[in-house]
Amino acid sequence: MIGDIVQWVLDPPQRLQSVYELFGYVGLDDRVVDDLVPRVVREAYEDLRSRRDGRARAQQRSSRNMWTSFPDPAQFLQGAALRALSEGDASHNRVPGWYVVRYLSALVESTLFVSAFRLAVGIGGVLSNGSNDHILRLYDTLSPHSGQKDPRQVRKARTKITRYLGRTLGHLIRTDPDCLPITIPRARTPDDEVTKILAQMIPSGTQHVPKGHEEYHRLVRDCSRYGHPSWDLLASHVLLDQANCFRLVSLWDRELEGAFVEWQLPVPHPSLGSAAGGPWEPPAGPPKAPTAEQILRLVKRLRSGS
Repeated sequence: MIGDIVQWVLDPPQRLQSVYELFGYVGLDDRVVDDLVPRVVREAYEDLRSRRDGRARAQQRSSRNMWTSFPDPAQFLQGAALRALSEGDASHNRVPGWYVVRYLSALVESTLFVSAFRLAVGIGGVLSNGSNDHILRLYDTLSPHSGQKDPRQVRKARTKITRYLGRTLGHLIRTDPDCLPITIPRARTPDDEVTKILAQMIPSGTQHVPKGHEEYHRLVRDCSRYGHPSWDLLASHVLLDQANCFRLVSLWDRELEGAFVEWQLPVPHPSLGSAAGGPWEPPAGPPKAPTAEQILRLVKRLRSGS
């Protein structure tokens, strides 16, 4: 297995780039990164094997459509990296905007691999101000099959997401007596901090979706229901790429024009101090790609099991 995991994570070598870039973007130092990456790789590899085996068993039992997301390897790594950001809370919780970074990372990692529908509710109805109808239209625009969801399912998914965020991030954000996040509206702008942070959650080298809706639909329809990756991971790119792809949905469905105009952002926990509520500013400089020395240290850690 050790040889398999090393080959998997380094073929191609660019597969790891997004993990290092994400950790660099949120300001983790190299020592912390070197400690986190081996764990991220192992978790991602186990996630991939578990989901692959589970889908294979489901395929043998049933001929029904399989809605479970199957990410590509870079997305498995990115999901594990997002979960690992909790390790930075102790050292970064008072850094301006860190609570926003963690709110977004927790929202994405808890919805991305469930389904495109769960992520659409998270982005459109928890992080943004979309109504139930707008969320359903958004999902129908991205899905190869319209009419699969209803308002009750939107409400149920929204409740699950907000409860998870409140329970998980209660040390970083204010919550109400029911442990749900207290949020305030903020106008969306094309290059705001939320848009930039979400962009870091897209693996490097991910191909943009086509501008035409029919061409996009051909792509998602062509994805095998047991394909790797599954169609909903293509849809997730649209939801995360707010600066480029997400604006296409209002062109594909004119009823969505002006539907998602505000972010609903949490309020930082009072114990963090006033500075924590400032805007997030990533470290200066270009994205941090892994160095040859870091890759060598990673391989040694993976082979030694440390």
